[in-house]
Amino acid sequence: MGGDGAARAALRAHLALARLALRARAGARADRRADPRLRRPVQGVPARGRRRAAHALGARQADLSARALAGLSGRRGGRRARAASRRRLALHVRRARAHQPRSRDELHHGAARAARRRRARGRGARRARARAVRVARAGRLARAGRRARGVRARRRVVRGRRARPLSRAGLQAGRGHDRVRAAARAAARRRRWRIEVNAPGRPACEGGTPIRDTLLPFFRPALGTEEEEAVLGVLRSGWLTTGPQCERFEAAFQKLVDARHAITTSSCTTGLHLILHAAGVGAGDEVIVPAMTFPATANAVLHAGALPVLADVLPGRLTIDPAAARAAIGPRTRAIVAVHLAGWPAEMDALREIAAAHGLALVEDAAHAIGTRYRGRSAGTLGDAASFSFYANKNLTTCEGGMVTTERDDWARRIRVARLHGLDVDASRRDGRGYRHWEAVALGWKYNLNDLQAALGLAQMPKLGAWQTRRVAIDRRYRARLADVPGVEPLRGPDGGETSAHIFPVLLDTARIRIDRDAVLEALLAENVGVGVHYRALPLHRFFRDDLGFRAEDFPVATGASHRTLSLPIFPTLRDDEVDQVVAALDRIVRFYAR
Repeated sequence: MGGDGAARAALRAHLALARLALRARAGARADRRADPRLRRPVQGVPARGRRRAAHALGARQADLSARALAGLSGRRGGRRARAASRRRLALHVRRARAHQPRSRDELHHGAARAARRRRARGRGARRARARAVRVARAGRLARAGRRARGVRARRRVVRGRRARPLSRAGLQAGRGHDRVRAAARAAARRRRWRIEVNAPGRPACEGGTPIRDTLLPFFRPALGTEEEEAVLGVLRSGWLTTGPQCERFEAAFQKLVDARHAITTSSCTTGLHLILHAAGVGAGDEVIVPAMTFPATANAVLHAGALPVLADVLPGRLTIDPAAARAAIGPRTRAIVAVHLAGWPAEMDALREIAAAHGLALVEDAAHAIGTRYRGRSAGTLGDAASFSFYANKNLTTCEGGMVTTERDDWARRIRVARLHGLDVDASRRDGRGYRHWEAVALGWKYNLNDLQAALGLAQMPKLGAWQTRRVAIDRRYRARLADVPGVEPLRGPDGGETSAHIFPVLLDTARIRIDRDAVLEALLAENVGVGVHYRALPLHRFFRDDLGFRAEDFPVATGASHRTLSLPIFPTLRDDEVDQVVAALDRIVRFYAR
């Protein structure tokens, strides 16, 4: 009976030990599912490491359970069964404790260490693959395959990650030969890619190193203590809206452009509207506008109640084509708007002749033209009236605002009245002179500038000459550097024209590169170079195409340039080395994508 009892006790001990082992493994799996810290690192190590980790996690449970089982065996069996159980359980505990971490954190770091050791063991394999790649690039793929078969890990490569190892029997049987050759070819492609990435000619959008470490903005305002003090002076004066600062600003600008009248407005767009209103343009009339311009030029015509009629532009200049303007004149045409694009003047002599011959008003959209000259005369004095812009990125800024200049006294009176509700006397002329009744004498709008904005403009007037000189110098440096860049043509102006260098557009020869303008724009941004587009032709905009019925094919020059134009950074504080970086980035892109 004693022997049978010992046998039964030993059997029960074995069964209990098996159940405990299964529970330990199940507990380890449950812990891994519940704790991401355990699940992620353990899944990142090989299968053998996962088994060890699971075994170690249940080791303490196995130890405690083994002691309880030993006590149970001792109560129900004899001394020999008890000793045999203890020996077997002690062996299991020793094996478990050999891999047992003291905490879950230790398990996490242990798995990470196992992964690092595995990567370290793979360095020799990577060096062997690199040697095989150099041979493969020379065309000796067979030799590359033999070296790759000698790699210690003997693993096939799938998208840069290692997969299940090939068995030695499989290699000897030839089943892994194709896999090894595929691995060698994949390594060769990765090696070639790394070499090309580090080459100076690869753009950043293709994985190369950007020309610049930080973004060079398309424009950077230059505001200093003079502007701050001017604004504070207005805030402390007690007069904030249109007043003495606006009057001083008008006088200074009138002297700058040598115009007879200068009138501040809230924007260039409102200035154009006021000019057309003063010229008597209204419902049923037509005004000729270049097809390549900012939408505000045509919008001002619509605000006046008239219909814009588009004319194509000159190739390489993108200012209005006098021949196209002449062809667009009809019985209801009342005016021509000439846009001085990018700082270059339009062909004003030819346009003046056309306007005079047909009795039309000639209006200058001079938003880009502070500092522009045409055959010795300043923009703003080349037509019947002009509207300037003081937007944030202009050569002189009041944040927002504009100025109208004109040689006509009657137009100046109408514009002054219409810009402030049609009142005969504005607030600045009532202040300090006692009360005076005012009267609305005409239709008007709220198009006036305030003294805070005028103070900004006045503070910048003394700096404008130096800024203008610097802009022109940057323009010339761009042109000199871009002369060696294939397929890039800067805009040019007419004979006798002097640019204000407000922006610097170039035209891309898209027939010589494999990507379009927008892709070049994105590539420059990847090089940390800010860029712009000036402009897309009006017929390409939904409103002008769908609502007004303009067709892009009727304006081939403007439409074609819309897909090729790109503007590079230019502002007074732009350094020469930054100009060179912009040119280098553009040169790298057009050469890399050359056909």
